[in-house]
Amino acid sequence: MDPGVVKSRKDNQHLVQQTEVQKQSIQDLEEKTRELKEIQNSYDVILIAINQHWDQVIVYYHAPVSSNFLLKYQWTKFI
Repeated sequence: MDPGVVKSRKDNQHLVQQTEVQKQSIQDLEEKTRELKEIQNSYDVILIAINQHWDQVIVYYHAPVSSNFLLKYQWTKFI
């Protein structure tokens, strides 16, 4: 067999191996990205809840004295 053909086949085999390694790396990174997005989504939900409670605290402390009782009652339901 021609030495050039043998070298080309070896080079092609090497490139195929490299491609497979890269494909696996991409799949691993895509999976990690999905996991991180799920974690981020849970953090977003928690942050939204905290912001809502914080807004209630601000409203409670800035409300007139006569309405503080109702706001305090609503706030304690979340604690």
